[in-house]
Amino acid sequence: MRYTGYVKYQNLQAFEKHLREAFPAHLSRVYMVISPDPMERRRTVEKIAELLVQQGGGKKVFSCEEKEGFSHALELLRSQPLFESHWIVLLDAVDQLKKDEMASLTAYVASPSSFAYLIMSAEEAPSSADFYLQVKKELILLDMSGEKPWDKKTRLKEWLIAEAAREKKQLPDEAALFLLDRVGTDRAALEQEIFKLLTFAHDKKNLTLADVRTICSGSQQASLWKLAEELVWGEGPLLRQPPEDVSGLLAFITQVRTHLEMGLSQRAPQKYMSIAKKRGANFFAQALIVLFESEMKAKSLSLSIDLLWDLLVSKITILKANDATSLSKSTR
Repeated sequence: MRYTGYVKYQNLQAFEKHLREAFPAHLSRVYMVISPDPMERRRTVEKIAELLVQQGGGKKVFSCEEKEGFSHALELLRSQPLFESHWIVLLDAVDQLKKDEMASLTAYVASPSSFAYLIMSAEEAPSSADFYLQVKKELILLDMSGEKPWDKKTRLKEWLIAEAAREKKQLPDEAALFLLDRVGTDRAALEQEIFKLLTFAHDKKNLTLADVRTICSGSQQASLWKLAEELVWGEGPLLRQPPEDVSGLLAFITQVRTHLEMGLSQRAPQKYMSIAKKRGANFFAQALIVLFESEMKAKSLSLSIDLLWDLLVSKITILKANDATSLSKSTR
C-alpha cells in the first residue's frame, strides 16, 4: 500500500530517511521540494526521480518558466502511458504559475493519476493556504526555505566529507569548513570545488587543510583548471591568457588532459555528460593526441610560450568546430 497523507519536512536528512523507508512500496504520488538554492533543488528532485525510475517509469522534465511547460506537464500527467508502467513528471518553478494554473495544479494534486508520479520544485513555497488544505491527502513536502545558515553549513560540511569518503578519501572537518568559508554555501560552486579537489588528489587517501588551501584558493592552479574546463567543454573560443613560462604551460596541459580523459572515459561531471556524449570518443582521443604533441614541443623546442599556447588552443578549438559541423550534417 502506497503512502498517503500530507507531511512537511524541513530537514533534508529526515526527508531522505523517509524516502529510504518508503521505497519501493510506499512512495507518494506527489512530492514538492522548496529551496532557494537551484542546485540543491535539482539534486533532491533527481534523488526522488532515481527511485521512481527503478520501478520502470518514463521520466519527463518540464519548467513552468517555459512557454506551455505547465500545460504540457499536466496533459502528460492525465495521459495513460502506452509503453511505460508510469510517468515520472518533474515540474520546476511552480512558484511562477499564474492563479488559474495554480488552481489546475491544486485540483490535480488533490486527486493524482494512478499511473503518474509528480515531483514539483520551486524557490518559494506556494502562499495559498487553500493549496495545502486541498492536497493534504497526497503531498509530501520538503521545505528548506527556512533553514538556518549554521544548520546549512553543518549539513554541507557533512556532505563534503561524505563526497570524499565515496572516493575512499578522508577529508577532515577543518578542511571542509575552510572550503565552506572560502567558497560559501552555494551547492553548484561547492560541487565544482570538491570535484576539483578530489581530482587533484589522485591516489592520496588523507586530504589536508593544506591541500584545500592550495587547490581551492583562487591560486594559479585553480585559474588554470578553469581555463582548461572552458577549452574542453565550452562552445566558443577561449579568451587568450597564455601563462608566463613553460611550467605554467605544462600545468595547463595537465589540467586539459584531466578533462579530456574524463570525457573519453565518460566520467565527466553530470553537467557535462550531454556534451561528452554529443562529441563522442573521437573528439577526446584526437584532442589528447594534440595535447601530447604540444607537451613534447613545450619540453623540447625553444618556441615562445605564446606560440605554443596559440597552437594548442587553436587545434582543440578546430576539433570542437569540426565535431559540431559533423554532428549538424548527420542530423539533417
